[in-house]
Amino acid sequence: MRKYLFVLLLTILHINTFGQISFKRGYFIDNSGQKVNCLIKDIDWKNNPTAFQYKLSENEESITASIKLIKEFGVLNISKFIRANVEIDRSSERTEKISVDRDAVFIKEQLFLKELVAGRANLYMYEDDNLRRYFFSKNTSEIKQLIYKCYKTSDNKIRYNNAFKGQLKDAFMDENISTKKIKRLDYRKNELVKFFLDLNGYTGSQIDSHIKKEKRDLFNLTLRPGLTSSSFSMDKKEFDYFEDLNFDRELGFRIGIEAEVIMPFNRNKWSVFLEPTYQYYKTENIGLYKVTEQISKEILLKVDYKSIEVPIGIRHSFFTNKKSKLFVNASLVVDLPLSGHVVGERSEFKNFIDLEIETDNNYAFGMGYNWNNKHSFEIRYSTKRSLINKKLSWDSNYKSLSFIYGFNIF
Repeated sequence: MRKYLFVLLLTILHINTFGQISFKRGYFIDNSGQKVNCLIKDIDWKNNPTAFQYKLSENEESITASIKLIKEFGVLNISKFIRANVEIDRSSERTEKISVDRDAVFIKEQLFLKELVAGRANLYMYEDDNLRRYFFSKNTSEIKQLIYKCYKTSDNKIRYNNAFKGQLKDAFMDENISTKKIKRLDYRKNELVKFFLDLNGYTGSQIDSHIKKEKRDLFNLTLRPGLTSSSFSMDKKEFDYFEDLNFDRELGFRIGIEAEVIMPFNRNKWSVFLEPTYQYYKTENIGLYKVTEQISKEILLKVDYKSIEVPIGIRHSFFTNKKSKLFVNASLVVDLPLSGHVVGERSEFKNFIDLEIETDNNYAFGMGYNWNNKHSFEIRYSTKRSLINKKLSWDSNYKSLSFIYGFNIF
């Protein structure tokens, strides 16, 4: 197993040398107001950054710029951040930490806010792990947080402070926005974006186009047939009556269907997946049973094992160009046996050994290539797992190497 893990690690390091997030055309404005065109390392920040890396040209070393030095920066046609000194409420929405105070508790901070909508009405977003807050301004007025807070009442019920609706009504009362429209508004990105685009005079089709541009393909359903090369060995722990209970590698067919959810950050490089897979292993071998120290008799061992494997894992992709990517993944494999026995036969005893297969979970590590988000090829190594209940005093070792083709059907 160590050999496989070592090879996998070397492959990851090799892939990483040419699969890095790229530097893209952008700009920044420093404290003196000077605008500098440059190349910015676009990592599709999930959390709003406090610094970023840039290059003045392709061949130069990267430089780190912090929030203290930069008033604004952006990656052209992708994202824009502005520095602002704002009051922010960081009240938690985690059940065990929900406040009993209905009112927002503000603290003054200097932040990079992501610009979502620009115009007479401006909308910004700040995200930090599970915390997401929206900010707004009208023309060049002060940037303020749109207030939304989850709190707990004295009778232990969860309620919500939706003061942001009153803020919007007061700020844009002269824009002929209906009260009913504001009442229906939720504290969600797409709804707020639509509202602010409407305030800035965008038409319905323009709003739909803007929202569609923001959406990404965040789910894949893939059919994954393949071949699995498996090996198995077993040993009676407490006695040395048996010898050579090892089986040759066998090639079997496997068929799975993978549901993959892509994380909406870091340029779609991370995803989680679940892949129910039917697989089987069937083999036989001649072992030796020691009748005495000097006499051994042959025993015919047969293994017939079918199961549904369910890998639950995480995947990281390295984009080589717009249409292709390399990936590595790791998963916990939950095995659900459908049927299976290990049977040993001697001439005078038909069922000298008869063991029902009961499996453990194990781990799997894979690497592969994906083309055009439609076709993929993966090599996956599965660590050993037991097929025989350890209470029966048997050690067993089943492991496999799979070659998988994937066809994206959704």
